[in-house]
Amino acid sequence: MQTQRSTKEGRRGLRHHALGAAALGCLLTVTACSPAEVEPPEPGGPSTQTVVDDEPQLLIDFNGVDLEAPSFRARTGQTVTVVGVDGGEIERVPGRAIGSAVRFPSGFDAEQGALVALSVTDEDRSLVPGGNDFALGADVKLTEEPHRTARDDGDNILQRGLFGSGGQYKLQLDDGRPSCRVLGDVGEALVKLPKRLKPDRWYRLRCERTAQRVTIFAARLPVDDDTTWDSATTWAITGEVNTVAPISIGAKVNIREELVQPAPDQFNGILDNVRVKIDGKSAG
Repeated sequence: MQTQRSTKEGRRGLRHHALGAAALGCLLTVTACSPAEVEPPEPGGPSTQTVVDDEPQLLIDFNGVDLEAPSFRARTGQTVTVVGVDGGEIERVPGRAIGSAVRFPSGFDAEQGALVALSVTDEDRSLVPGGNDFALGADVKLTEEPHRTARDDGDNILQRGLFGSGGQYKLQLDDGRPSCRVLGDVGEALVKLPKRLKPDRWYRLRCERTAQRVTIFAARLPVDDDTTWDSATTWAITGEVNTVAPISIGAKVNIREELVQPAPDQFNGILDNVRVKIDGKSAG
């Protein structure tokens, strides 16, 4: 894994073609190397975001939706179902600048069993990446210091597919550190930033998968073309990601759209602008 700074969001439409010979050999003949690893090209990891997400297939911004209802519509049209147990619920709060965001249960409430997730219906499979490049992200604000308990062993932000289920993409906080995991039919990649997020500050997180790498980005909000992003990259061939499991936000759900018990990795904080962008597919 390689960690770096100096990502300019305004340059994210550029593509990286400077593969080294070893990486190219792995891409052309997977059996020539470990199925999940490639040799990174010089001088190191990518310095720009390459999946342009101005027309995402999924966007949930929580503006103008009825959070008291059992379900609501994402900005891109998908049905979003609130899945809660033992009093677990989401709460409307102000967004960073304008509009609304949602607060998930505190660590104390989660330890008492009050859990909640949002489950997104993907009827047309527009959120199944296959072999396409894709990105997922959200605006995040922790409301307390991260901690681990038997019920609350992490902070899930967005996930599709469970560990060992045959395919997965996942954005989470691991002890306050942003991380991303992608599992495809060729291999898996896990990438993590070394710095913890600080509570009561807004951050934009983004995970990007391309043919030969998975990169995670983080920056304090607001962001613009001159924003410097923290980033980390794992060079890996993951292959096609074809899971049809529900997409969950804020905690893990199973194929029946039920919270995974006893440890759904409840997110403790505030989320906004949850999004998924898959290259080569029409916007939601």
